Amino acid sequence: MAREDLTTVRTQLENVRKKRSYGSSKNKARALTLPEMKADFDRSELERLEKELEDEEKQAEKAVASANLQHQMLQDIVLKTFEKPLSTYKKKYDLMVIAGALKLDTVGTVAVLQEKIKAHLIAYPDLKSNPRFAGLFHPSRQRNVA
Repeated sequence: MAREDLTTVRTQLENVRKKRSYGSSKNKARALTLPEMKADFDRSELERLEKELEDEEKQAEKAVASANLQHQMLQDIVLKTFEKPLSTYKKKYDLMVIAGALKLDTVGTVAVLQEKIKAHLIAYPDLKSNPRFAGLFHPSRQRNVA
């Protein structure tokens, strides 16, 4: 009786330790190999391989585009001069560049980034004198007196 329990426990342990395969459940083999079915299988296999190749190419293109965007963002963080008021920047990329230039966290939604930047500009009013960030503040409305 103890031996039966021991073998049961060992079997359970082997089942737990066994590496499971989570691959596709679609059966890629065919039991019948009629010429028409083989041609159909070969065609579908060729389509599958072409699709995989296209997906790999798309992933490679996305990776290159992402790296280029990241490189451009790093350049803008270091070099860009902000000449327009903060309220005119609506795109997330622009807000991430401003946040990065101010040494703030660049993660978050557009609204979160705007709030972080506004709070930082309020907390550090001396940035008005910095020519790089002076444009972010609302320009003083001075009338031309003639």
